[in-house]
Amino acid sequence: MLGCVRIATVRQMAQVITETESGGRSYVRRAMVELTELGRVETNGKDGKHRIWNLTPAGQKALADGNELPPRPKAGSGAKAVRAGFGPHGLAVTDTILAYTDTVLRGRREFLTDWQVEVNHAIKQTGLSFNTDAVLAVPTKTSEVRLFELDNGTMSQARLAKEVWDYERYAGHRVWEARRSQHKPWPPIPKRTGTCGMWAARLTSRSQERMATSRSTAASAAKACAAVRLRRTQCIGHPPG
Repeated sequence: MLGCVRIATVRQMAQVITETESGGRSYVRRAMVELTELGRVETNGKDGKHRIWNLTPAGQKALADGNELPPRPKAGSGAKAVRAGFGPHGLAVTDTILAYTDTVLRGRREFLTDWQVEVNHAIKQTGLSFNTDAVLAVPTKTSEVRLFELDNGTMSQARLAKEVWDYERYAGHRVWEARRSQHKPWPPIPKRTGTCGMWAARLTSRSQERMATSRSTAASAAKACAAVRLRRTQCIGHPPG
């Protein structure tokens, strides 16, 4: 679970791992103690009286080696966020994920592995870059992706407006791609030197601009160049008397 949501309390993990939340807390606490001794998990802060747990780098490596989750090489552990004071926000995101799973996804725990938190979205063409609190890749026929943004009421109106504008730009971005049948191979450039090579290169450049795909054009150009070079050679070898 920590590999998906990064940070969580014993209560939140017990809600997922066991059917009875109250009876499962002692089980989760014992598991956290054992994993701490193995260097797999750690705690870097509290939310009230509750410790906030996250994976260590060794824990992330062990999770990646187990191949239980899709590879996420750039995913952080959440430790820095907890130390910086963002632990309550991260726990609120975890609560949102659990609530959405229990209601909209009808309590299907297998969907927890399809969640990611703090996901960056960047479009190089427009210079747009922003982070989303949580992303759910719903395993449907259309590969639907749902983005979640959580605000605790501490964000300024200016920043909130900017985030809304970023999402609108991101949703409106389109990548146009031609149909496969419209893709045609470029004509090859004959490997020649001297005047023939320059002539063929010019013809090829024009062909690319006009989307010409006829190989006969390049072949004809090569023959014409060869004829020109032959005439020049004959003229040099037999100067006028």
